[in-house]
Amino acid sequence: MIKLREIRKERNQTIQEMGKHLGMNPGSLSKYERGERNPKLDVLVHICKAYGVSLATLAPDVWKKVVGAVDMVDLEDELDKREDEARERELMEYVHWQDQQDDYGEHEWEYSEPGYEEDWSDEEN
Repeated sequence: MIKLREIRKERNQTIQEMGKHLGMNPGSLSKYERGERNPKLDVLVHICKAYGVSLATLAPDVWKKVVGAVDMVDLEDELDKREDEARERELMEYVHWQDQQDDYGEHEWEYSEPGYEEDWSDEEN
């Protein structure tokens, strides 16, 4: 439920004066005040601008839904970003591992233990 009545009473306005100030039908405003009708978001924003109040003040329930939706979008973006970073990290680890394998493979033939030398000539005789 929106807090239209509280805002109107704080300014000592009648429903007709508020309607004139907002350029809206007083009957619609009255229905909004009583909770018989819910204004669209653009109407809420118009009222907020006209009276210099936040959406959180005018319509806390709507504000929570809007913030919740934004938070979910931000959360999904953050999760996507973290997944991308994890994939990039895995790829870099693989490339590093592959480089190490390539380096090891290129020099494998040079490896020998200290003090060990094979003499293949004795076996041929």
